[in-house]
Amino acid sequence: MAFDRNGEIVGDTVEQQARQVWQNIADILYAAGSSVADVVKVTYIMQDIREIAEEFPVREEVFAGRPFPAVTAMQAAALGLPGLKMEVDVIAVVSGE
Repeated sequence: MAFDRNGEIVGDTVEQQARQVWQNIADILYAAGSSVADVVKVTYIMQDIREIAEEFPVREEVFAGRPFPAVTAMQAAALGLPGLKMEVDVIAVVSGE
């Protein structure tokens, strides 16, 4: 989700929130010894599915020069907190070495 280190929602637009979401995902994957390069599946849960296109430029930056992972996108009646535009779930392959 688009939270900063203090637990506050970052951004009012899908693009702003997507940037924070992907930074959080990158940080979590790094801590696990992985990276966004290892992401094989992304699930987007949108407040308004019509706004998914606002996330595309961010995804293109995140996966620049790499194949896009498989993607599922859906709209939910409500997200976890007011103000959230999206939630993102990823599956990444993490080496056991």
